[in-house]
Amino acid sequence: MAWWFGWSMQEIYGLPLDEFAGWLDEANRQIRQKYLKD
Repeated sequence: MAWWFGWSMQEIYGLPLDEFAGWLDEANRQIRQKYLKD
């Protein structure tokens, strides 16, 4: 799901676990709302 926000895998690996969890929750929320990436 890194592509969803335009992040590289290295940026994700550098995140603290709590920040990653928050980012993942937000990505899932947007996907559930059928948010379309332009």
